[in-house]
Amino acid sequence: MVIDTWAKFRPSKIRGRDSYDEDYQHATDVKALADKFGIAILVLHHCRKMESADPVDAVSGTLGLTGCADAGSCSNASAGSTTRPCSSPAGT
Repeated sequence: MVIDTWAKFRPSKIRGRDSYDEDYQHATDVKALADKFGIAILVLHHCRKMESADPVDAVSGTLGLTGCADAGSCSNASAGSTTRPCSSPAGT
């Protein structure tokens, strides 16, 4: 399953709630669905425009999105379509 893009899929933000907690909870809900059905869910999301030495920090938004994922990858098409790992698979 592919979610394209996260911003169109996730529930609306609730005023006054912590952004990290909200992002983590929404991502946890998607991961629980994948685990329940034994499937992979690829979530497409935008990278921030500011350069970052750490690929995890390149993801737009809070670290709640990457904190829940089993693995991630960042693609920078403007720099020759290179792919950088954001995190390793769980358990490695």
